[in-house]
Amino acid sequence: MKNLLDELIQNPIIPAVRDKAILECALNSDCRIIFLLHSTILTIRDEINIIKRKNKIDSGVKSLFSL
Repeated sequence: MKNLLDELIQNPIIPAVRDKAILECALNSDCRIIFLLHSTILTIRDEINIIKRKNKIDSGVKSLFSL
């Protein structure tokens, strides 16, 4: 995977996701990085796995949750 700085340069628009409907839109968009605003300790693991399956990058939390 590319360096995060390189990803930010190539993909300067980062959707801030606050609900599942917006997560679906972000997953189907051209954006590579997704910023999760709504996650809880109970939902974060599943949401990160969904993001990874779509070959997207979750912002920040991947360093906290090694999945």
